[in-house]
Amino acid sequence: MTEAKTVDGIEERVLEILAELGPERDELTHEASLEELEIDSLDLVEMAQVVEEEFEIEIDMAEMREREPRTIGDILAIVRSHGGG
Repeated sequence: MTEAKTVDGIEERVLEILAELGPERDELTHEASLEELEIDSLDLVEMAQVVEEEFEIEIDMAEMREREPRTIGDILAIVRSHGGG
């Protein structure tokens, strides 16, 4: 696994992408609620597309909807389960 594909590297990039969509970076803790941060399903699709391109992994959006992520930690766990660490 290359340096860029380390768990920490991928998680950090996911957080950077989400911060670009609105919330402050320091608000993006594992326990932070997507609802409170005003991160919606369109934001998650955009984040998934960037992660897929940059890290050459595939994120199953149907599974993401099925798992109903509620926190940043939930999103990171989904990314990890698809080869992102």
